[in-house]
Amino acid sequence: MQYCNQCGCQMDDAATVCPNCGGTVHSRAANPTPHFDSTSQTDGNGYASAAITLGVIGCIFAWFSVRIGLAVGGVGLFMALISAYKRAKYKWPAILVSLAALVCAAVNSLIGGAF
Repeated sequence: MQYCNQCGCQMDDAATVCPNCGGTVHSRAANPTPHFDSTSQTDGNGYASAAITLGVIGCIFAWFSVRIGLAVGGVGLFMALISAYKRAKYKWPAILVSLAALVCAAVNSLIGGAF
């Protein structure tokens, strides 16, 4: 009986790659304890938290200065996209809050706000 080194999925004895994730396989004895890579879900959480924080700050500053709102919102969006790439748990709130900062800055510039 074989198990994937990456996701722990049980596979046929003849398999050389995991049908679930494409990872390599190795043989295990009876009553296996598969190894799961728990870091893949948590690697981007710091980026997501930073992106949410920057998005909120960008929404606030966007009403006082369009340039600061755009800069902070843009950095927040960049960090949100990194968190999405790293499969963070809160990637969508990070993306939405950062986009909200950019929208606030755009609205402020359209109504003639301070640059």
